[in-house]
Amino acid sequence: MFPVGVRGESDYYAHMSQQEMAGAGSEVAGVGRRFIAITLDWLMSWAVGSLIFSQDQGRSLWIPLVFFLEIVLLTWLTGASAGQRVLGLTVRSYPEGFALTLPKVILRTLLILLVIPAVVFDSEGRGLHDRIVSSAVFRK
Repeated sequence: MFPVGVRGESDYYAHMSQQEMAGAGSEVAGVGRRFIAITLDWLMSWAVGSLIFSQDQGRSLWIPLVFFLEIVLLTWLTGASAGQRVLGLTVRSYPEGFALTLPKVILRTLLILLVIPAVVFDSEGRGLHDRIVSSAVFRK
């Protein structure tokens, strides 16, 4: 595949620890912390949606839009949603540890709204939505 002496990207990262890939002092966040963060985000979105829209205005349809906008804007601008920030979490590219671009944040959030990609995890504890956009949620 690769000429002798040239290593592929997967070979390069294979020997690195999570801390080396994410930057010193960071580790991939556990499922429990991420679940609490998304629950906080959903509750905040529900509260804001309930304040703005009445039941006869289709509040149940607007709350996911509020959730989407909250997650996208805060993750893109600050690197974490409100719930993640409360729990000391941040979303970054994996394994490089850079901030996510707006298209990646949008795709990641759409996949979270589909639910299934957000509840399917790999051996590293990253959700399918994170694997698709090459991101991870890290503890600060």
